[in-house]
Amino acid sequence: MNYKEANMLVTASTALIAEKFAQVYPDTFVKCQTIDPEMYRNANPCMYSWYMGVVRGMSDLSFSPQYSQTLEETLEGDWSCVKRFVEDLQEADDPLHFLIENVQLKY
Repeated sequence: MNYKEANMLVTASTALIAEKFAQVYPDTFVKCQTIDPEMYRNANPCMYSWYMGVVRGMSDLSFSPQYSQTLEETLEGDWSCVKRFVEDLQEADDPLHFLIENVQLKY
């Protein structure tokens, strides 16, 4: 898997991440979707900030050592570590916990 394919896979998986955040924290996207001023003022922006931090970290491919490129992968320009990460994310019992443990948050 080359770098371009890895980035396309990460981009495609952001929809899955958004879905998981919305399932656990239904008000995650209220602040960025509402046009009601009162709802906007009362919405909690915290989980959206966490969501954006995770997405930015993933787009930079900033994963935990478990999902970082091995020396061999680096030398070969192989980004299969991203595929491993996405597969494990899809299979995780608690996807949000998995993301917090394995993605370096970027703000």
